[in-house]
Amino acid sequence: MMGSIADKAREGKDKVYKTAQAAKEKTQEISGAARDRASDDTECAKKKTSETAHLAQSGSEHTKGFLQQTGEKVMGVAQGAADSVKNTLGVGNDEAEEHHTGTTTYRHND
Repeated sequence: MMGSIADKAREGKDKVYKTAQAAKEKTQEISGAARDRASDDTECAKKKTSETAHLAQSGSEHTKGFLQQTGEKVMGVAQGAADSVKNTLGVGNDEAEEHHTGTTTYRHND
């Protein structure tokens, strides 16, 4: 009877060992797949980030040029308006006697 209890205990121990070994192998398999997936996702994210940075930089350069042109135009319009106001008030540049804006001619009386 002692032999059969020891044999059953050994069989139980072997079953537990085999089950634990199978669980360990399955866990390693799942872990490896998850690691591979994470690596793939990281590579994909790096590519997307690089593409986005490149697009942002080119868009920024385009916007910079557009804003510079717009700023120059606004400055020109503002300077023209300031000159018109100065000439209207008689405090404009005295070097020129006439100042033409469109179809209107302003004359300075010195």
